[in-house]
Amino acid sequence: MTLLVLNMSVSYIVRFMVYDRLHELAFRVLALHLLHWVLAVVSMFIWRSSSEIVILLLYVDDIIFTGSSLAVLRSLISRFSSQFSMKDLGDIHYFLGIEACRTPQHLLLTQSKYVLSLLSRLNMNNCKPASTLVASGKKLSLYYGTLLPDPSQYRSIVGALTFTRPDITYAVQQVCQLMHVPRDVHFQAVKRILRYLKRTISYGVRFIS
Repeated sequence: MTLLVLNMSVSYIVRFMVYDRLHELAFRVLALHLLHWVLAVVSMFIWRSSSEIVILLLYVDDIIFTGSSLAVLRSLISRFSSQFSMKDLGDIHYFLGIEACRTPQHLLLTQSKYVLSLLSRLNMNNCKPASTLVASGKKLSLYYGTLLPDPSQYRSIVGALTFTRPDITYAVQQVCQLMHVPRDVHFQAVKRILRYLKRTISYGVRFIS
């Protein structure tokens, strides 16, 4: 289990590794800690006082903490440490496909390394970047094009595209709908998305201190 702590006010990130392999028992203990938290959405909990806020996100066997007060975060980490075996691994730079670049002025989250890995899987490192996600005037069809002899690569890449970039959501949704009968023109559309991602590889989210 991994615990990521992100202080929103001072851009402070710490990563902890939990070595307890009994995840079912671990999450039972975790659930007890969260009894007084508000479940905002599935797997996201919020704790709020009159002046502070802490957000906890559960992802499989990973935990992400973010909050407005470093003191409050450290207090919560201390409580978790009493139940889990944790080790401080220092500042985090890469987590779940997201790169974190921190300076005294800001925190920048990008997925450039993840995009490069996808391009590499299709030998597209030197491909020509595309300025748009979809070719003009083209609409994907279930029946147009040649069926792929082995659809596994198509499905693997499309599955890997379902990440946090909201600007590609619609295009990815379109190619996802064709995963059961992928054709060569569908794969061209997937590669078009990758070419767009190469052009916009520096896009990210910036948090100002």
